[in-house]
Amino acid sequence: MKITRAKTLFSGVATLIVVATLVGCKGHQNPLSKAAPKEAASFLVQASVAAEKQLKVFRAPGGYQYGRCMSGHTATFRCLSLYKAMAVYAKTSPAFKAVTQRDLMDKTMFKQLKEDYQREQFNNI
Repeated sequence: MKITRAKTLFSGVATLIVVATLVGCKGHQNPLSKAAPKEAASFLVQASVAAEKQLKVFRAPGGYQYGRCMSGHTATFRCLSLYKAMAVYAKTSPAFKAVTQRDLMDKTMFKQLKEDYQREQFNNI
């Protein structure tokens, strides 16, 4: 009888955790996906430049590290530092202050913005 109650209690708690997680995920939408592509790409280049300068990996004209990280061309530990610094920079931008490190790491979003991001990089030269 005790085992049955424990299983029931465990199942109830597990279900509650799953539901809470799903509800929590629905509440946040990636601001980069909601913005106009040109605006989001411009922000990403600016945020990458700021993060590169903070991390002392900046090379003029800058803005390349984020694209390299999202394309898998840079060491993961360096990318995590870059994403974190970019998320801090986002707090200074009214339109993107809700951007999180997880938003910046969203590969689907980056695929949608990649051409705009590259165009912004080119325009930054």
